[in-house]
Amino acid sequence: SDIDYSAWAQFIKKIIEKESPEIPHELVLDLGCGTGSMTLALADLGYDMTGVDISTEMLDIARARAQDAGYGDSILWLCQDMRSFELYGTVGAAVCCLDSLNYLLTPSDLASCLRLVHTYLDPDGLFFFDVNTPFKFEKIYGNNAYILEDELTFEDEEGKKAFRHTASHILAQAVKRLWPEVKLAIGPATKDGFYYDFDAPFNFSPDDFKKI
Repeated sequence: SDIDYSAWAQFIKKIIEKESPEIPHELVLDLGCGTGSMTLALADLGYDMTGVDISTEMLDIARARAQDAGYGDSILWLCQDMRSFELYGTVGAAVCCLDSLNYLLTPSDLASCLRLVHTYLDPDGLFFFDVNTPFKFEKIYGNNAYILEDELTFEDEEGKKAFRHTASHILAQAVKRLWPEVKLAIGPATKDGFYYDFDAPFNFSPDDFKKI
């Protein structure tokens, strides 16, 4: 990956120390942590980390990476939906990086997530996040196709898990664009593929699958 997680983590630490120098922020939540790259980068800076992600496969990779890095079981990994997660207490700061909030496809889903972040943040706690805007999707991404070289491939087990995880979110986005009234449940990657649970006022037909 060409992402410098260490530099990103250092930037977050700098902002925390600048904005709340008198408040300890040892406990940090990584929301939508994926395979734990940012979680581990922040742990390297001395933060007590909790990682939350809906994908069991991604969390398995994160746990293995944490073990390899010598953290043992000191990092708490929770398999939960960012729209309904529960923590054991409050945290001083929360991060949600790499456009993870863009996986929330409705205003109500986003509101649910933000309410929970507010609930579990200490008073004057900080929330770091980044998002892709409609302008970027429409004007920059648009109908362009991108090829990532020397990255994960479907030939690798980790690559398969990443592709399946992403594909489940693309499926959900396609369904919401076609039928905004459909409600989303969960859509994890699995050992052999992926799926998404939908609450729809109709039954999907073969023609609907073609549209998707």
